[in-house]
Amino acid sequence: MDQLFAAQLSSPPLDCEMDAIGIAEAIYRFRRRRDLLLEHQGIGQLFTDPAWDMLLDLFIARGRGRSISITSLCIAGCVPATTGLRWIELLVSNGLANRRADETDGRRTFIEISDTGYRMLEDLLGGRGHEAAGPV
Repeated sequence: MDQLFAAQLSSPPLDCEMDAIGIAEAIYRFRRRRDLLLEHQGIGQLFTDPAWDMLLDLFIARGRGRSISITSLCIAGCVPATTGLRWIELLVSNGLANRRADETDGRRTFIEISDTGYRMLEDLLGGRGHEAAGPV
């Protein structure tokens, strides 16, 4: 654990010239580093946000042309499968994600970010979402 902790904390700093996908990847890496640090301090459970982690993972996957299974998305959200399934259902019911059957394996379902969810994150991470949010 201590080696993993040290390796995560020594990852490279953010590049100021990233696109929205690169920014999402950097945010996700930062959140995992934060989780490790806070867990190491014994307070990791105070700072969880599975829906955001899942949405970031779905955004990155779409930008990189990858499919995400339900199991993988639960892992990305850093929650047990039962909790992850509830969060996935909330993302789907709020129009931020969609389910898609695996065409080669009928037992598996993929989760994809919806067009609405993708545009929302693209606007947010690309610096274009501030007009709707009002002054910061």
